[in-house]
Formats: sequence, C-alpha cells, structure tokens
Amino acid sequence: MGKINLFTLALIINTLISNSVFSQDAITVLSNINGLVTYDLQLSSSDSHVFILYGDGTFGNNHNPVHSFAPDSIGYTTEAYVIKPYKPNLPPSSSTSTGSIGSGNNTINPTVNMSGDIDVLTSWAPSSGNRNYFIIAFKNSSSITPISGCVEFLYNNNDMTIDTSNIREYNNWVYNRTLSAGSFGNLGSFDRQIKWDFDNLAHNETRYIYVSSSVSLEVGNKLNYHAQYTTYCGTNPHSSSRNKSGSVLIRRYPHDPNFMLVDKTCLIQGPEQYLRYTVGFFNEGQGYAQNVYLNQQIPANWDATHIDILDYEYPLHMYIDNNMLFFDFINIYLPGTNQTFPQAYSYEDAFTSFTYGICTKPISSDICINTNIDIVFDDQPVFTTNDAMVCNFDGCTGFQFCDQSLRESQQEIYESHQDWQNPKTLDFEVYPNPFNKDINISIDFGNRMDEYFSINILDARGNIVRQLPRSKVPFEKFEKQFYLNNLPNGMYIILLKTDNATYSRKIVKQ
Repeated sequence: MGKINLFTLALIINTLISNSVFSQDAITVLSNINGLVTYDLQLSSSDSHVFILYGDGTFGNNHNPVHSFAPDSIGYTTEAYVIKPYKPNLPPSSSTSTGSIGSGNNTINPTVNMSGDIDVLTSWAPSSGNRNYFIIAFKNSSSITPISGCVEFLYNNNDMTIDTSNIREYNNWVYNRTLSAGSFGNLGSFDRQIKWDFDNLAHNETRYIYVSSSVSLEVGNKLNYHAQYTTYCGTNPHSSSRNKSGSVLIRRYPHDPNFMLVDKTCLIQGPEQYLRYTVGFFNEGQGYAQNVYLNQQIPANWDATHIDILDYEYPLHMYIDNNMLFFDFINIYLPGTNQTFPQAYSYEDAFTSFTYGICTKPISSDICINTNIDIVFDDQPVFTTNDAMVCNFDGCTGFQFCDQSLRESQQEIYESHQDWQNPKTLDFEVYPNPFNKDINISIDFGNRMDEYFSINILDARGNIVRQLPRSKVPFEKFEKQFYLNNLPNGMYIILLKTDNATYSRKIVKQ
C-alpha cells in the first residue's frame, strides 16, 4: 500500500508560540447529501495531527474527513483539533454545524481498531502539563440480546487531573456518572474511579466516552490506567472479564512523532554511571509500515560492551557493527493514523517506543554525551530525532553509579525480556499467494500471552468477505483453509487480531 506524506520530520525543540499560529486551521462543511457530510479541513501545515470529534459521538483523525450521520432535524456539531508537531500548546477547537440531516445512515464510517470488548484510546499524545482526551470505547460482541451494566475508569490523582465539566457523553449512551476517591488495590494502586451506568447496548454496538484530562507526570514516565465494564454492577464490579489495563508514555508535546529521551539531567566526574534512553516513533501515514530500522553512532563515552533492553512493545533485533548501534523492527506492521483501509487506527495505535540502558565509561573531564538516532520506515527517507544530551557539572544530583547491584538488577530486567533478541513471536503465514481457489492460514502463537484471536478477510473496499469469529488460542499451531473460489479477482487483506496486537497480510486472487 502506498504511503503519502507518511511521516513527520523530527525537529529540534521549538520555543513557545502564540495561538495566532493556529489561525489558519479550520473545519467547514463542503457538502451534505442525504446524511453524507464532506468536510473541508484547512491546515496551515500538512504534517499536523488532526483529532475530529463528530457530533454523533464518534471520532476520527483523517485529513480528508467524510462522515455519514443518522437523520436529525437540527444537525450535528463537529469539532476539530489540529495539533502541530513539536509545539507545546494546543489550539482551541474549530467547530462547524452540518445543518439538518434529512436521511442517511451510519454504516460507511471506518471502524476504529479496538483491543477486546473495551479499550482506552487517546486523542493525541498525553504530554506533561497539557490536556488531552482519554477515549473509553466499549462494545457488546458476546450477547445477541442488548445488555445493561456499568463502565469504570480507574487512574491515580497524582498522575492526572480530570476536567469533569468537559467529559463528553453522547446520545444517552451512559448516565449517572460518579467520581470516587479511595483505594482500588485489587486492580493496582489506583485511587480514583469514574463510573457510569449504561442500558441496552446492542449486539456489536460500540459506545464512546471522552474524558478530558491534564497530565501531571514528567516526560518519559508512564501513566497507568484500568477500564472495564460489567453487567454485574451491584455484586462485584471489580471482577469483570471485559477489562483493559494499560499505560501510556508521557511525551514532551501533544504531538511528538519521533524522539529520543535520556533519563538523567547530568553526570559527575567519577566512576561509570547508568543512562536509560527511550526512543519513540510514529506512523502518520495512510498505510502500514512493515519494517522500521533505527541506527545511531555509539558515543565515545559509552561502554557498549553491554546494553540492556528494558522495555518494548514490539519485538526487536539489536546488533552492533562498525561502531554503530542498530535496532530492527521486522514485520512490525505499524498502522498509520491517517489510515482508513482496512480500518481506522487511534493515535496510540500508530506509536510505539522502547527503552534501553547503558553504562558510561569513567567520567574524568568536563564532557557532554550527545546522541540522536536515525529512523527509516520501509523505503521512506531517513528521519533524525532530536539530540539527547547529558553533561557533567559540579553540583549534579540524580546521577546513578553503574555498581554491581545496579548491573544485577538491570540484568534481571534484561533476562525477563529474554525473547527480545531472538523473539519467538507470532508466526503468521498465508499461502499460496497469489492464489486461485483456496488459501491456507497457519499461525504459531509462540510464547505470546494472547488468549483470544479472530480472523477477518476483507476486500479492497474494506468489506468482510470471510471471517473466523473470536476464538480461543490453541495450544498447538492453528491451521485453517478458506475457500475463496467464488470471489472476484483482486487484492484482499487477511486481518489477524489478538488480545495485544493486529497483523495483516496482503493476498491477490488471480
């Protein structure tokens, strides 16, 4: 799949700017034909991230928005936020009204990827001191008859502040909102709970809640959360099987595509000291990035004889060659936020990061260790991150010696991720390709922690032509043959969805 304007060039940190920079950004209605509304999204720069909150309670991030509404005599008000890369402040939303909708439906909109029956998405990157929306999405995929129950969102008050006056609840989807303080230790050390009731959630219906928040955590930390919904609210609401625990990396800016962070502010003259680097990258395009390659020059003051991989979301392969450090993400299939085929993806779906640790050599003079990293998405141009710099000076605090106890504790983390270097990850094969009548799908789930999976086969317009519903992951390799002889020639997408990720393969019938 071709990629247009796929990624944002990393820039050096800019100074604060005024809201006047955003004066060119606006959203207006171009046409409204039988409920199909086409918008004109005016952007002062094409590399901005867009978050659109449609008046029917759904959302999107497409730079060329088209939306289908159900009939309504008054119409709908759509809001658009345009978030600039590497700018610390957010613009006010631009809004437009559709006017009266006489007919229409809500069947053509791209479906946002969900992980399980409940998910927590973000409108844009949570960044320290800035606001964003946490989007709680929940779906009834199990009961043919409508269900009623309650939804809960758990977080820590020291991590973020909720703007209760700006929580968005649409269409009577939820009601009776309550905010409670206390100890929710059964699900981790959470001290705040927001709870809603809901009624008549139909089969395959998805509802959304938008929780406006301001993040208090410093850059580089992770904000933890838990969301769940249950039909047994009165008995034991904290034991739902429909739940989502997760975390999100706090970044420097509301839109921070490609970056490198170091966890120390300074060094001292003396023995070896430990540094942790976090690298993040983001797909802003219209198609999957199959492979992502990163490389950096090894600074002279690093001791590169041992590098600890401390955290990651996707398996990676690391190696050193000719004083260069390489990180390869093969078959990552990182989706794009401006992607609508075979479905749409949220901001966090299109972003990933990893963290590694390394010891310095002994610091014997006034030095600065300065490094950045080059990122290549498939065959796209090279993107270079900002510089991550740490210098030694008198009076430095917060440094960390690379003593034996630290090395042992980091080694434990490193070994707990023992599959990172040569990961036995999910092995997903589709053959033959091209095909004429049948295709065979073979999946070896390896040592992944997935419990359920599903398979959808989509045509070029995103319609499901064959599917395997949500099923239990087998102990042995999964193999299945699909008969596709009655389908027209052309391209199709095999979409494999697990509890933790989504994978795709292109196939061609000829």
